[in-house]
Amino acid sequence: MKRTRPPRTARGPVLVCRLDAAAVTVDYRTGRVAASLDVPPGEGAMVPGPPWRPSWGSRELEYGYREPPWPTDPPIVSSVVGLLIALAVLRIGRRGRGLGRLLRFLEHVRLLPGSDAAPDIARTQCLVVRRLGILVPLRVACLEESAATMVALALRGHRVIWCHGIAADPVEFHAWLTTPAGDAIAEPASTERFRALVTVPRTNTDLEPGEDRT
Repeated sequence: MKRTRPPRTARGPVLVCRLDAAAVTVDYRTGRVAASLDVPPGEGAMVPGPPWRPSWGSRELEYGYREPPWPTDPPIVSSVVGLLIALAVLRIGRRGRGLGRLLRFLEHVRLLPGSDAAPDIARTQCLVVRRLGILVPLRVACLEESAATMVALALRGHRVIWCHGIAADPVEFHAWLTTPAGDAIAEPASTERFRALVTVPRTNTDLEPGEDRT
């Protein structure tokens, strides 16, 4: 039987995100990020960024560490497997290409059979992965947590949407999960500041590679 290859990554490999005061270039093949005051010509697909609304120090964001709660019936096995797989994909291979490998891998993960994850199931899985990540002597932040949770849920037959995006004031990146209905999973309200640049699977707001939306 002929193998069916998964579609390419959710967006073009290089995106230029236009903010009000600057332009941020993200290379999803290498993970390289560059900022400039002018839009670099011919770098990649142009996408609008989130609105730049200066808070003047009046907005509080949740940056401090808070130990995630431990669910009453935790899916430990799938969480451990998902976390180990995500870390292996990010770290085994050519240095500096982990983000590109992860995107390609998640495109395969999304093809696993299953149905849309219920919010409570997805949240429980995310909290368990987050708690287990504390025990790993490696970097386990939003990128690793979100990918590991997506893999763990897929192994149990549940589908979610993986997102990677940008926020302004301050400019920062974040990876998170949403339900197919668009609800963020186990995320603080401040995640609403982020605009998704890449999603797996693609949503109807994604650009095709090379498409320019201004």
